[in-house]
Amino acid sequence: MSPAAYRALMLRSEALDRKSGLDGSSARVGQVAPAVVAGSFAWADFGIGAGVALGLVLLATGALVATRRIPRTRVSS
Repeated sequence: MSPAAYRALMLRSEALDRKSGLDGSSARVGQVAPAVVAGSFAWADFGIGAGVALGLVLLATGALVATRRIPRTRVSS
């Protein structure tokens, strides 16, 4: 890498650090802390988890039924 390319890389890196607030400055632009409500329950996450669990149970039941052998009685003539 040439010295000019290295200097350009360093300048770009420093500019990105300043833009994203990683340069140690206390001012962060565009950063908002997520709101956390105490005592709330994430019903959407629960619904997704319950749906996945139900799907897995149905899939396992279908696999069990498909691979089950049914004993057949033979009739001699």
